[in-house]
Amino acid sequence: MASQFDRTSFQADSHALNRVTRGVTWLLIAVSCGMVVARILVCHSPDPKRPVPFMSANDRSRWCTVHSLVDYGTFAIDPVIDGKNGQWWDTIDKVRHAGPDGLMHSYSSKPVLWPTLLAGQYWLIQKATGWTMENDLFNVVRLMLIINNVIGLGLLLWFLGRVAEMVTEDAWARCFVVAAGSLATYLTSFSVTLNNHLPAATLVAMSLWLALMVMRSQVGWFYFFALGLIASSAAYLELPAAGWLAICSVIAFSRAFGKSLGGFVPGVLIVAAGLFGVNYLAHDDWRPPYAHRTDGPVVAKLTGDFATDLDAGTLPQAFVDAIDTKQQQMGFAVDIASSVAKRTGGMIPSSNRQWVVNIDRPSQFIVEQTSEDGFNVRRWDNWYDFPGSYWRQDNERKSNIDRGESDQWKYLLHSTVGHHGALSLTPIFLLSLLGVLPLCFVRRNGFRFLGLATLALTVVVFAFYMTREEMDRNYGGMTSGLRWVFWLYPLWLIWMIPTLEWASRRFVLMLMCLILLAISVASACYAIDNPWVHPWLYEWMAARGYEV
Repeated sequence: MASQFDRTSFQADSHALNRVTRGVTWLLIAVSCGMVVARILVCHSPDPKRPVPFMSANDRSRWCTVHSLVDYGTFAIDPVIDGKNGQWWDTIDKVRHAGPDGLMHSYSSKPVLWPTLLAGQYWLIQKATGWTMENDLFNVVRLMLIINNVIGLGLLLWFLGRVAEMVTEDAWARCFVVAAGSLATYLTSFSVTLNNHLPAATLVAMSLWLALMVMRSQVGWFYFFALGLIASSAAYLELPAAGWLAICSVIAFSRAFGKSLGGFVPGVLIVAAGLFGVNYLAHDDWRPPYAHRTDGPVVAKLTGDFATDLDAGTLPQAFVDAIDTKQQQMGFAVDIASSVAKRTGGMIPSSNRQWVVNIDRPSQFIVEQTSEDGFNVRRWDNWYDFPGSYWRQDNERKSNIDRGESDQWKYLLHSTVGHHGALSLTPIFLLSLLGVLPLCFVRRNGFRFLGLATLALTVVVFAFYMTREEMDRNYGGMTSGLRWVFWLYPLWLIWMIPTLEWASRRFVLMLMCLILLAISVASACYAIDNPWVHPWLYEWMAARGYEV
């Protein structure tokens, strides 16, 4: 009887604790979502010459696809950026390649599956309200931001709270984690603009809860299906989150092989089919735009004295003859009258002399001089390199930060504790660094594997971005934080729980945690009007003459 009484008493205490912490979670969701709604209702471009509710080239790029798909029936964004109000919509995040009509067209450089889903949402809004992006732009955009970002933020916080319940019985730790997620990270800042980082983080939080459910209890195949679907969707939105998908697959298959085959795998395949299928519809290519950033394969090699003719703008007959024998591989015909120009821009520096043939035409290709009398012909495959492209090396308007950081160690420094640092701008994650080791090495409700796996994943993600080409080492461009790691925030927030448990029993430590929380909230709120600005620490250093 005593043991039964103790068990019943414990269950009652547990239920009471859950009611309190869930109540606090709902309060924090209401506060943060209400604040975001208010900001969305007054959102507008920071550029007074653009009377639009977009905040950067990044979100304009996705909105261009949404607008063009519904109102013009094409993935090409030319009708939008070349239209009557095209100067309001134009974006640097675009590529150019041949369309179904055989002519060159501009497209958003963003992966197209999600904008396609948003286009379906816009179509429904248009049918239900009569609003269009031509006549009711602010109404349409603000409604869609509320539907996607506010609901997304609410789901993120709810699942974050549910995961915290599964990890700890400390009420203060649970509430602190949700408070940090609701107000102290750049996910709240980015909730006022269309971006992939907030939905990716929401999907990570949801799949983390599903993974723990799969690990800890006998659940049906639907949990496995949802885990595969949601984790793979996060990987679509953030490519390095493929590592998180791999962790979820290990969890699923190690718990129930049959349910994983029947549930997890189909969930992943649905997302993969959507990703590659819609990309092929949009670009007539299985690879997304960011995979087209090189000059393409060598299709012919020639030897001779051709440089003089090429400099004079003449295509030697030998090139025409060589390409005639490669028609199927090249996919187009050339003639002696093809336009030839010296290549002065490009995406990546080259020590070889280069010429562009038939610039900005479907039959475009590159001639590269590899030696005094050796020449390669490359099929064009650099969709980012076109006349007027922001990303060309010879673009004088290109900002210093978009040119990339040449020093990898300096990039690592500023990505962690420097002007874009995940720790310097959001110091609550210092608590995560202190808490992750106890999660990894102390058995805690089966969380040991997730602690070790997500710690390894974080190291891999940083290594991935630190070893990218120089032009990619840009912190995410004009942005208020290191946005490449935003999707990791739900994992990092859970890491801090052991630290918070320890601090909750000591007033001084609790006070220190609250100070770190306050600093993080201030950092996030600094960019609440427009997250597409430099971090406050970057601006502070630049204003004082420090090298940034």
